[in-house]
Amino acid sequence: LFTSCQNLKKLSLELCTIDDNVATLFGQNPNLQVLNLSMCEGLSTAGLAAILGGCRRLTSLNLAWTGLRRQSVAYLSVCLPSSVRKLNLSGCRENITDEEVLQLVRACPGLMELDLSDSTVITEQSISHIMSHLDKLQYLALSRCYRLPVTSIRELSCHPSLAEVEVFGMFRDGTMEQLKHEMRNVELNRYPFSSVARPTTGIRMTSLWGLRVRDNAV
Repeated sequence: LFTSCQNLKKLSLELCTIDDNVATLFGQNPNLQVLNLSMCEGLSTAGLAAILGGCRRLTSLNLAWTGLRRQSVAYLSVCLPSSVRKLNLSGCRENITDEEVLQLVRACPGLMELDLSDSTVITEQSISHIMSHLDKLQYLALSRCYRLPVTSIRELSCHPSLAEVEVFGMFRDGTMEQLKHEMRNVELNRYPFSSVARPTTGIRMTSLWGLRVRDNAV
């Protein structure tokens, strides 16, 4: 199928198995803007290089829970096209560190949505990198990033454009209530699931990436 597709603009293959050959075919679509590979298996550093090397117009990329190894994350952090505005790297666990976060925010200073949930070794240094480099950021997910202290989350309230922050599973109820009181300009824990690069969200949606596909909602 993909051997005859070289002008794709949006592609979602959530929960599929891919290999380097398939990834190479993705990379033959230079106009690809939106790519969702969340929960896909088989994505290697070579496959990632083929995609990022050929798809330099990406604006939205979801690689959540793809089992990326440290080498792949390191490559991604320096080779992402600067055009990316929405990025989901949740589920990288210990394979993304403060150093990779720094490289990411330098590579994509125009990011507006960033999901780093389940990055279990990032610290307050990552928050400092985000604050320093992503002045257009509007949405940030840090759920289950257990090494982030509550003081670093409070710091996010000083961001000039940040409107929504997810920190599910991070703090006790009392601490969350205090954060909500102190961070009134930021909405906390509104969306438990990411919408980055997904064609539709919610059970009542009647369109795919903004294009209507049926008249009545389920």
